[in-house]
Amino acid sequence: MRVGDRVVGGADFARRQRGSYADTVFVRADQLCSLPPQLAFDVAGALPVAGVTAWMSVVELGQLVSGQRALILGASGGVGQLAVQIAKHVQDGFVVGVCSTKNAALVRGLGADVVLDYTKRDALEQAKPHGPYQVVVDCVGSYSGAGCRALLARGGRHIIVSGDSIGAVAQLLVPPFSSKAVLGRPNRERLARVVAAVAAGQLKVNIAGRFGLADAEQAHQLSQTGRVTGKLVLLP
Repeated sequence: MRVGDRVVGGADFARRQRGSYADTVFVRADQLCSLPPQLAFDVAGALPVAGVTAWMSVVELGQLVSGQRALILGASGGVGQLAVQIAKHVQDGFVVGVCSTKNAALVRGLGADVVLDYTKRDALEQAKPHGPYQVVVDCVGSYSGAGCRALLARGGRHIIVSGDSIGAVAQLLVPPFSSKAVLGRPNRERLARVVAAVAAGQLKVNIAGRFGLADAEQAHQLSQTGRVTGKLVLLP
């Protein structure tokens, strides 16, 4: 990569990089990858956290391969939508998505083989007949860890996306230690795989809203409602 190239990348909290709410951000070169000309910057901006988190959950930690089953809890959210598509269109898995009634058509359109409505009855009970699962990805962060692990096939993994909450962290301390917390760490290899999948039409990014930097507080308030279906993007 050279000065002037189109790139996509992100901050890495593990490297004490605390965010990227600015019109100019310094990051290490290994946290960037080239951006194909056909991909818009607002679409690319949704990938370093949500896209990489979904990739790590399904591919790296979940180790889903063709024909295996994935359960995505919170399938209509920013990470959930990408996790459904990665599991289905990239890894060729059988995908069960959980969402509310109003988002069922959306999740089905993303490729989910089965869509379960958590407003009707317990989502994990509904999911059980469709298992066992190689990976259960909790994009909500509030589902029972024991309940999720009970749905796993031998060697399967329970992935918690909201890994910074006290309740989620507590789940990691329960034997047989098949639960993992994840927040995407963007590096060149992961970003390149996600960007390539978007460029190939395997992944579509649903942008729920675009905000200027001056309106970041409004974007946060909307995000905290827990009712956003897709990604919120800040623009300079």
